[in-house]
Amino acid sequence: MIYMIPLENCLDLEMIEIQKRVAEATRRLNLASTPEICALDLSSEVGELAKEVLELTDYGRREHIYNPDLARELGDSFYSLIALANIYNISLEEQLEKSLRKYEFREMRRKAEKENIKVKLEPIVLAKNFLCLNAVAGCRNNCVYCYKHGWDIKNRFVPQQFAEVEDILSSLPNHRYFHPKIPLAIHNSATDPFQKEVEATTFKIMDGLEVRGMTNIVGLITKEYLPTEVINRLENYKNIRPVIFVTFSGLPPEYEKVVDERRLETMENLSKSHLPRILYYRPIIEGVNDSEKTIRRIMELGEKYFHCIVRSALKLDVSIVEYMTKRGLPVDSGYDIGLNIHDSLKQMSARSRARVDYLLGRSKVPYFKKTSCAISCLFNQPDYNCQWIRPEIYCSPLCPQSQKEICAQAVLSQPKEIDVQNQLQHLGLKVPYQINKDHLLIKSDRVFYSDVKYLRMALKFPVLVGVNGEALTAEEYDNKYVNADRREVRKLVKKMGIANY
Repeated sequence: MIYMIPLENCLDLEMIEIQKRVAEATRRLNLASTPEICALDLSSEVGELAKEVLELTDYGRREHIYNPDLARELGDSFYSLIALANIYNISLEEQLEKSLRKYEFREMRRKAEKENIKVKLEPIVLAKNFLCLNAVAGCRNNCVYCYKHGWDIKNRFVPQQFAEVEDILSSLPNHRYFHPKIPLAIHNSATDPFQKEVEATTFKIMDGLEVRGMTNIVGLITKEYLPTEVINRLENYKNIRPVIFVTFSGLPPEYEKVVDERRLETMENLSKSHLPRILYYRPIIEGVNDSEKTIRRIMELGEKYFHCIVRSALKLDVSIVEYMTKRGLPVDSGYDIGLNIHDSLKQMSARSRARVDYLLGRSKVPYFKKTSCAISCLFNQPDYNCQWIRPEIYCSPLCPQSQKEICAQAVLSQPKEIDVQNQLQHLGLKVPYQINKDHLLIKSDRVFYSDVKYLRMALKFPVLVGVNGEALTAEEYDNKYVNADRREVRKLVKKMGIANY
């Protein structure tokens, strides 16, 4: 069967336009347009296609050869498929995208099972709050909830250099996600920057940034002891702007073995400096370190030694869950577990969140739910992650009025058209967009989560993704359309024989 339909220009059309052309031709030529006829037609055409392939290979007795008849049969099958989709108003482009994602996840899962679900640690990677610079991986603290359990590194418990500092520094200015407005972090999630085997490399990176005249904020997250000489060295930077996070969770030894007394000495030493410093209360695990006693201890330390407090939840992937359960530490079966750390979400139960927010909301120092809010407050700038787009979820009741006013002004400062175009060009994105009063809307579901994060940091303006009539933040978009199918992840967890889940 050969339909004389003028589709010679379809190579330049989007799928939606191709479907429109077929619908128009079907009406104009009065071709079959009922479900049962189109379904039978499709089956017939695919049968003819199969017959053509069999004959081209002489029923498997010779190599495949090309014949124009095969191309024609494919064209007829394609027409029949489109005609059937049109009857039911099915978007083939949308369904194809879903199928590709399904196949990609299946392949990712297959590789993950084969490779023990580990992911490669990159020297430069964009996290939610920082562009992370990692030259060393592996940490002797061996906290059971650590992201390192999901990294593909040889020895997770001994710090080892895996990238050259000079390579990181030389490639940084041209990196896809580098921007002078985006905070950097040193060895974030790879190791502790101030462990004795790591400290020299940490300062080598910072010295390199300083010499190159970079003015980025630089986050340093630690549980280690910082003597006065280390703090003095951090204070001497003129260009880069260090901000120190001291993690203090109140977790028992089976979760982390870091000595609290040494961290208290670090807090005392830091409090005598002019360095911006944040108390990191994380990760919060319900029933383990979310008691009123623990929270009040956090408040006491925050008020005594720090400029502000930030709380953060637990983030679990298959590797971390496996590591915890092997050590007899139960994991709530209600937790949303990701395939790997890039696919995981931080979570806190409603009970824990309410208790923590209620008590820390009475602190004498600012208390924030989000890291970027705390950093931005310390440097008198609007939140670079633009959390104000969802104030009912992200904004802290203790956010200083001065900071609220800074963010309120940022809402009124829409980016210029040329700035948006320049950033999209930098990322190589050719997507439709719309600059609205309080956000930039990217009208495409073909963007990366990291691209959206970069855009909002670089533009200092909320960036939402428009998908199926919804306007979603990067996190909402990632959770709904990008992350692995959680049902499949749960099947994998059970297949691995992980107990108590």
